[in-house]
Amino acid sequence: MDSKESEFFEKLMVIFREEAGEHLKAISDGLLELEKKLPQETHQQVIETIFREAHSLKGSARSVNHKSILEICQCLETVLSLWKQKKIEISIKSFDLLHTTLNIISQALSDSVDPSLISKTIEQIKSLSNQETDSVKLPVDLPKNGIKELETTNSESPTSSTHRQISQGKTIRVSLDKINHFFQEAEETLMIKVLFKAQLNHLKELQSNLFMQEKNLERLLTTVQNLRQNFQQDQVKEKNSILTENIFKLSEKQIHVAKSTRENLTNLLKNAEQNAHIVATTVDKLLDDLKKILMQPMSMLFETLPHMIRDLARELSKEIQVQFHGEDIEVDRRVLEGIKDPIIHLIRNAIDHGIESPQERTHSNKPSIGTIRITATESEGNNVKLSIADDGQGIDLDKIKQVSLKKGFVSEMELETMSKEDVIKLAFRSDVSTSPIVTELSGRGLGLGIVSENVDKLGGQVEITTHKGRGTTFTLILPLTLATFRGVYVSVGGQQFILPTHNVERVVRVKLENIKRAENRETIVLEGRSFSFVRLEDLLEISKSNSLTKRKDFTFALIVKGAEQTIAFGVDEVYREEEILVKGLGKQHIRIKNMMAATVTETGGVIPILNPVDLVKSSINVEVKYTSTDESNGVQATKKSILVVEDTITTRLLIKNILTSAGYEVKTAVDGVEALEILQNQAFDLVVTDIEMPRMDGFTLLEKIKTMPQLKEMPIVICTALGSSKDRQRGIELGANAYLDKSVFKFQSFVEIVQKLI
Repeated sequence: MDSKESEFFEKLMVIFREEAGEHLKAISDGLLELEKKLPQETHQQVIETIFREAHSLKGSARSVNHKSILEICQCLETVLSLWKQKKIEISIKSFDLLHTTLNIISQALSDSVDPSLISKTIEQIKSLSNQETDSVKLPVDLPKNGIKELETTNSESPTSSTHRQISQGKTIRVSLDKINHFFQEAEETLMIKVLFKAQLNHLKELQSNLFMQEKNLERLLTTVQNLRQNFQQDQVKEKNSILTENIFKLSEKQIHVAKSTRENLTNLLKNAEQNAHIVATTVDKLLDDLKKILMQPMSMLFETLPHMIRDLARELSKEIQVQFHGEDIEVDRRVLEGIKDPIIHLIRNAIDHGIESPQERTHSNKPSIGTIRITATESEGNNVKLSIADDGQGIDLDKIKQVSLKKGFVSEMELETMSKEDVIKLAFRSDVSTSPIVTELSGRGLGLGIVSENVDKLGGQVEITTHKGRGTTFTLILPLTLATFRGVYVSVGGQQFILPTHNVERVVRVKLENIKRAENRETIVLEGRSFSFVRLEDLLEISKSNSLTKRKDFTFALIVKGAEQTIAFGVDEVYREEEILVKGLGKQHIRIKNMMAATVTETGGVIPILNPVDLVKSSINVEVKYTSTDESNGVQATKKSILVVEDTITTRLLIKNILTSAGYEVKTAVDGVEALEILQNQAFDLVVTDIEMPRMDGFTLLEKIKTMPQLKEMPIVICTALGSSKDRQRGIELGANAYLDKSVFKFQSFVEIVQKLI
């Protein structure tokens, strides 16, 4: 294949991947529809739609000679054809297999799938198509797991989500990277608008100066006139009279020049104002039109969620229905990308922590099926409100208090005076979790912290309302677009910086005598509230000798909120607050501590935009982490010790090597009996144990450890192939601190969990 053919084929593959993604989405939506209680006629229509999508995908795969996807689609067609003819059973097992198949195809599109996995998938689908039966179980007989209903605000038919509507207008495919680049270039035109505004201000200043000059000359002329009259009255010498006459004539000429210049400048200013208005209108309209290209409906975010919710609900043996409202509201694509992770974290929290099991809900006189409601509404100030609400058990405020107290984030005295809202905010702190056990899904105390940070970066806010036994609602207030925002200009050590306005609660002038020192930190008190006071020049490591301000009696402070915490930052000067154009730092500076972006002034200067979340984090004392050597005296620090209880030699050696590499002292045991013998003679900081072992299993070992006074507080991690919710629940009841499934075992997360527990 020559270079031209290769280039053409690569372009063809790009188009194929895009088209295949659309087909896969339509098939996935159709499968989710089939899992609902649909009328028989609608049920058959959805199967027909899925069948056609699979057939179209097969044709596309054939056109680019993608043999793996082609073969999978042929098998899919066979199964779907038998479904249409009601010749094989439609069961949960078949749905699981087909959803897995779609994931395999998606991986095959990016050439990131093991060929043996493709072969195995094809064999499984073939075995499914061979299970012909005389009768068919309809979805009404399916087990009650996963998503039961998908509601929307519009009145589409149940099958509408599986049909892709094709616009009758002319369309072209354009690379998203090209659109992004085009939009970034168009944003540069905002500088023209800024420059015109600056020039107008300069012209107005010049006009004002000329007007003052004209007035001063008129006063001078009057003075000279009086002087001349005095000279004539006193019959002063002719020489002086000629001198005053010359001054008088020169002043008249200067007044005439000033008036003429001012009139010309006034006309120029009038034309400049008209031109500036035209430029501003054109630039604003251009950017508004381009923003519409990058604006995407909320449905682009919503459509990725049902499949995830279905899988999580089934994994935890819960019944969940999800409802979407406001999917037609359009938001900047960058905002949608930025809130994807926070939404996933909140939904996981709702499923894992919020919504109870069907048995618990029934016992509490609730419907056995829990509900997650995701709603988008437009808000004032060019914002959108996105709420994620569940009808579960609500946030356990007492547990948040207990964990925060144990972690040392608050004192008992502080807890007594805290409002409900302040206690809820503690949940956003890292390491705060109400989960009774750590799993791959939750319990590490990171989720809400990630939500807060990501929303902060977008210039948004998070609000929470929760009611015991009735559920919790998280409301994200987000900007519709990201091109510009308002910022506060400050000066520190002779350098200018900008802080996002939405993070600045207030600006105050503080007397130096009112800055107190407590527990090695400076603090100030405003209206009864105490704030840590941090001098921004110290945080940014700017030399104090550069400071242009030599005040001795007061300083300025900005009360800044970030990551659900508030700090007072001391600065030399606070200038103004205005709308600014945000410029990225570029790929070479993708992550600079305490900086999030920059802006360009009308004179071409660059002013850094500070990152409030980083500033707040940098201001808080960080815990001293474990190091293998004490640098102060060279004495070897004591390593934490861990006992690994595992009967399989390969797994035992693997876990030992991981923990040893992470800096821990590790000893191993082959079963519960040997583990107990070791524990009676040696102290450990943590135990990692399997469940299924000879002589004594992990559950029995756990029970015995918790009955021993000297060991009952020791953290225990269960690492097992038994991943059912029933086994996980038993681990919780017996007092395990973490429960990890070997089938989804990840080295990094395993080490992080161990570090968290000891």
